[in-house]
Amino acid sequence: RAGRRIVAAIDTRRDDLFLQVFDAEFVATGDAQVATIDGAAAMLTGVSVVLTGDATAALAERLRLAGSDAIVAAKAGLLDVEILAAIAAERLAGGAAGDALRPLYLRAPDVTPAPGRRP
Repeated sequence: RAGRRIVAAIDTRRDDLFLQVFDAEFVATGDAQVATIDGAAAMLTGVSVVLTGDATAALAERLRLAGSDAIVAAKAGLLDVEILAAIAAERLAGGAAGDALRPLYLRAPDVTPAPGRRP
C-alpha cells in the first residue's frame, strides 16, 4: 500500500456507493461520501489506489478502463471485524479518543416510525 491511497467502496444497493479514501496508514484524507460509480471513478482516475469493500470489482473495472493501476486488496469485500478491532485497539493505545471508531451514517434512514408510535 506504500505510495497508494486506500479506498473503501461499499455498495449501497441504490445505484451508488459509500466511499472513503485513506492514506497508507489508514488515516482518512477526507470525509466519507455517497458517489455514483462513475463519479467515484472520475475522482480516482490517475490516483494509485488499493481498493477494498464490496463495490471493489465494479470500481476496479471502471478504473482499469480509465487507465488507472488500481489494486484490489487480497481480502476485499465487507469489513472483517477482527481487522477493525485491531485498528481501534492500536489507535486507543496510541492515545486516540474513546470514539476512535464510531458509526457513520451518510444518509437518513429510509424508514420512519409510524405516527403516534415512539421510536
